[in-house]
Amino acid sequence: MRKPEPRIYALALRRFGLEADEALFVDDPPENVDAAASLGFHTHHFTGADALALDLARHGLP
Repeated sequence: MRKPEPRIYALALRRFGLEADEALFVDDPPENVDAAASLGFHTHHFTGADALALDLARHGLP
């Protein structure tokens, strides 16, 4: 199993006891981010720490 195969995202949700709309997926390859978004995840395409920090704050995360 590996990204961007849908099974890996489903496995992560099961392991963490989350629904997709409760999760924020962060990665740098756009195809992985797009795959997670298509499954209902909140996503962030990582391009740098400053942008990630802003997006984490927008989602209410430290």
